[in-house]
Amino acid sequence: MWLFLWFIVAAIILGATAWSSLILYQQKQAWQSYAKKHGLVFIKRKFFEPSEMNGVINGYNVSFFTAEQQDIDERKNRLLTVIQINTNEAFVDGFACVSPNMQTFLGSLAAIKPHKLKVKGWNPKNFLSSRNKGRVDVFMTEERVKILTSMLSMKNADVLVLSDETEAVIRIETSNPLQQEAQIEKLVLKLLTCIKKLKVSDEERVAINAVAKDVVVVEEEIDPEAQAVQPAKQKPIEEIIEEAPEEIVEGIEKPKKELVADKKKPKKKSKPKAKPVLEQGIDIVESEVKASPTSTPTKEE
Repeated sequence: MWLFLWFIVAAIILGATAWSSLILYQQKQAWQSYAKKHGLVFIKRKFFEPSEMNGVINGYNVSFFTAEQQDIDERKNRLLTVIQINTNEAFVDGFACVSPNMQTFLGSLAAIKPHKLKVKGWNPKNFLSSRNKGRVDVFMTEERVKILTSMLSMKNADVLVLSDETEAVIRIETSNPLQQEAQIEKLVLKLLTCIKKLKVSDEERVAINAVAKDVVVVEEEIDPEAQAVQPAKQKPIEEIIEEAPEEIVEGIEKPKKELVADKKKPKKKSKPKAKPVLEQGIDIVESEVKASPTSTPTKEE
């Protein structure tokens, strides 16, 4: 009986290992072929380690790699294929939208606040935040709302679109290992088409920049010691002696004044400048999703 159970368990383990190895092998073959076709750098790594590829496609920096994300249940981790595209130019200053599973990440960006759109067509399940509401309203036309909604609705994927005043980034995290070259071609073509439609023309840029930026109110730090009631200052001993009647101070020698060096006022420490929205956002998301070269992707169900 125990021998039979051991045989079943061993068969399951060997079968899962063989299946994962097959998926990994297919992924490497597809990625290598795609990288060679588009002039990307392909990093093969060891047999049981996932590969990577990165380079430039149509002027955009594109990266593919496998990552490990910690699940809500801290005992479990899930493997993801990550596709990240840097546009090298901004859409609009201070703008981010994410699919539902990235809401926590969006809330961690202190520089931007939830944004309510004026135009129709936005899926309320997705989340949008901005730093300059007026400028984002000009940028978010009905056509762009449709494009972003389509991107954020990708099957089996978490999507992030983030832009600051200098550049924008699109990041896709999916459980699909993308082990077929045709899948990669289709996905990249869709993303590049969306980026092209999201880009801002020179005329639109002038109209967007004409809208005043939101005023950011910075709350000053209040020193609790400064708020405390300060004791009354005592007069110097010389003034007390001079103001006292002669019969009281007779025979008391006035203290000699000591030269006290002027105390230099301490320089106020300048507060460190806050990181741009894009840099802050990518730092946070990369801390949550760490690259895991020793992990093996699983096949999408």
